[in-house]
Amino acid sequence: MNPRGLKTLLENFDQPFVIPNLLDWSILDWDLEQWNAALKGSVLKFRKGKIAHTKDPQWESHTEIVEGTLDDFLKFCNDSHYWYYFDYKYLIEWFLDQKQIRNDINWTKFGFEKFANDSTIWIGTKGAHTPCHIDVYGFNLIAQIFGRKRWLLFPPNEDLLKTRVPYEESSIYSKINFYSPDENNLRGFDSCRELILEPGQVLFVPNGWWHYVENLETAISINTWLPLTSDNEKRMQEAIVQMLMKILASQVTEGDRNILLNPNENIEESVYGCVRNIEAMKNIYRNAIKVPQRIELASELYNKFKDNLVQPAVLSREEFTRLMVKQSRRFAKDKEESSTNSSSDLIDVINAITDCDVIELIKNKMLGK
Repeated sequence: MNPRGLKTLLENFDQPFVIPNLLDWSILDWDLEQWNAALKGSVLKFRKGKIAHTKDPQWESHTEIVEGTLDDFLKFCNDSHYWYYFDYKYLIEWFLDQKQIRNDINWTKFGFEKFANDSTIWIGTKGAHTPCHIDVYGFNLIAQIFGRKRWLLFPPNEDLLKTRVPYEESSIYSKINFYSPDENNLRGFDSCRELILEPGQVLFVPNGWWHYVENLETAISINTWLPLTSDNEKRMQEAIVQMLMKILASQVTEGDRNILLNPNENIEESVYGCVRNIEAMKNIYRNAIKVPQRIELASELYNKFKDNLVQPAVLSREEFTRLMVKQSRRFAKDKEESSTNSSSDLIDVINAITDCDVIELIKNKMLGK
């Protein structure tokens, strides 16, 4: 595939697909012992979650952090009660001395001058997962390096019960727990794309698509997020959300604050700093060159490349229900553990005032529309 044409397709197409035969990184041939040798005893930070039923998704703030080497991680893989995930780690901050790994990561075949420092790595045991969410900015390319992952993808217009609690800049979560779903309260019956991402495959996730991701076995992935011109508007919207969350989080107890915010989210900046950030984003958005999405050209390119691409099929209502029942019934439900102890009224208010329609209205008022 022509890298320039593939780049244009990725920047303009609005449906997910898998590129099965383009990745040629040598780390695809490594086993876990080779990864262990390459990391040379580096101490990693793993999220530790429960292999169990919980009422709510296992938000990051309700998992433990444990430290260990990859040698320790290989022992974690035998733990039948907990999953472990070294997730969402930017390689500009990690593995700085591991040249074998860093030199291999190269996205130029996909049309982008992106390398290790533009990528993140995910190393997890079976059951490690990411709650269902939308990435606000850009689009996502995910290279599966080792093991297999289940991806559930839903289009942007699917009602999966958006929430900004826990708050994380540029992420919008779903209240639905796809790890241990409630069989009586399912969503996404007629729009779910399911795929099992295999080693050597690269998944394209378009902007705004919901996705839930779970390791089916010990797995390693490397991804990169690529920007879009539409990000300029969304950065202004996210700056408004950040200011609202700053004001709200400053007025609640420490316990509630730990529930409202993801652990990696720092909103210690003053309200005045938030206002300056909104103004800066507003000016960038106003002055940016507007590049319209070229859907028709993207469709032509997809048809040109389609023999080398795999577009996941939509699950039927019966297939989706069967998958959700299987996900639900794999765990005993003796206890309805809830990961959210904060006032539901408080969360409802936060979700109302940070709703996309409300933020859009504020943004337009600020732009004089």
